Amino acid sequence: MAEHFGSSESKSSGANHFAEREGRGSTGHPSSVWLMVFVTVVMAALLVPFVGLAVRPTTTSAEKRELATWPSLTTEGGAPNAAFLSEAGEWFSDHYAFRNELVDANAHLRSDLLGTSSATNVIVGTDGWLYYRGSVMDYQRTSRMSDRAVSNAAHNLALMSEYATSRGGRLVVAVAPDKTTLYPEHLPYYIQAGSGPSNLERLQDLLDGEGVAYVDLADELGAYGGTLYRVQDTHWTPEGAAVAADAILDALGHAHEDYASSPTTTLRSVGDLAQMLWPQSAGLEEVSRYTDAWQFAYANDASSPEDTTVQTVSTASDAAGSLLMFRDSFGNALVPFMASSYQDADFSRLIPYNLGGMADGQDVVVLRAERHVASFATRPAYIPAPERDASVVAGSTGLTTQTTLTAQYNGPYLEVKGSVDPRYLPADGVVYVTVEAAGTGRTYECYSVSSSEGQVADAEGAGDSDPAFQGDTGYLAYLLTDQYPQNAGSVTVHVLVRGSAGVSEVLSQEVDLADVPSK
Repeated sequence: MAEHFGSSESKSSGANHFAEREGRGSTGHPSSVWLMVFVTVVMAALLVPFVGLAVRPTTTSAEKRELATWPSLTTEGGAPNAAFLSEAGEWFSDHYAFRNELVDANAHLRSDLLGTSSATNVIVGTDGWLYYRGSVMDYQRTSRMSDRAVSNAAHNLALMSEYATSRGGRLVVAVAPDKTTLYPEHLPYYIQAGSGPSNLERLQDLLDGEGVAYVDLADELGAYGGTLYRVQDTHWTPEGAAVAADAILDALGHAHEDYASSPTTTLRSVGDLAQMLWPQSAGLEEVSRYTDAWQFAYANDASSPEDTTVQTVSTASDAAGSLLMFRDSFGNALVPFMASSYQDADFSRLIPYNLGGMADGQDVVVLRAERHVASFATRPAYIPAPERDASVVAGSTGLTTQTTLTAQYNGPYLEVKGSVDPRYLPADGVVYVTVEAAGTGRTYECYSVSSSEGQVADAEGAGDSDPAFQGDTGYLAYLLTDQYPQNAGSVTVHVLVRGSAGVSEVLSQEVDLADVPSK
């Protein structure tokens, strides 16, 4: 009976089969072969970026930044460079072969499958929409300007408007709303709107009281309808730019064509956010070109509306007047519309604005992106400080304060600047400086300046704060050097603060103009 349940032969056969299976795993049969193939492929993939340096090193950055340079073995003093290995590692991480292609592939993997972004400044939204991260901070109310900083911005714009009017011109301020302000519905679910008014809304509330002509582009674009911002770009579409140009020209009272209704042709271009996210494979978006908006010629060496300074003359038969426009990247798309409408125009992207260079009777436009409104408080324009009458209240001189004052020559101006002791600057306070020379004094109203540190992180110049300004109590006056040349000897500068109780003196300091440095 035992023979029926298993013979020595069948046991031997089973043992041999088991041994054979075990042997195929230990003597290089299929399972170990696949393991060897896998290891070989992984090692080859790891070696390609290094070996490929000999034939295809990366020489340009997909992130549009400067690449690391190969480090020196010694420092400038001749000592061994202790940081050589870490610097060499940084060089390799920038230059390894096929870097841009690998960066692009990783970006697609994360955006297409996970809905996340591999680019620091880009947020992947729904339905193919991309957003600039800097615009999200204000949407979430995480980069709020202080009340005093908003007041400073409005005050500075009012001084600019007053100056333009004194030169026979008109000044209009316009702010290009962030994409998140107009089209938040495509933001990812985890980005929620903050509560309370935005920095722009708070600024708008003050501009009417300051007498500043302001165009509410968020309202104009929203009322027009449709999608006026590009899906994979930070900026408005050409149609959005046409609507904005029409609104600004209307506010100036300047005759112009209805550009938003003029004929167009279709072009294709890459969005700036798509380029940042997918540097090697960004797709093209269809955009319009308004043919009637290109009736101008360049009058300087500019070749594109994106150049830093652009001077134009119109070729349109009905063009008239002169324009000075300060703009950022949003304003580039407005250049053709504005240039065609004015007989001659100057466009500048330089900060601070040089409003002091305007011609008599020029129209002036200030256009900024919403995320940059803090720059009105941190980087006010060049204009001669306006003279004022300010009588100091009796008994309010000789105060012991921590107010500071410095001076420097900057082109045609003597800059007088500093920070007022916050204990002596009320919320609605305005700062003056009186410059006294040979017994005669002149009093000037100052800009109200906020330190760029602590303001909106994305504001231009935020990392380049002037140490003369502390918090939101800074002041700045540009005085013409023909009134205060370096050979004029010593002057006494009095810093005054006007509040509800009158004018008080918070600092009196003698300044030898011969010792004042030049910027």
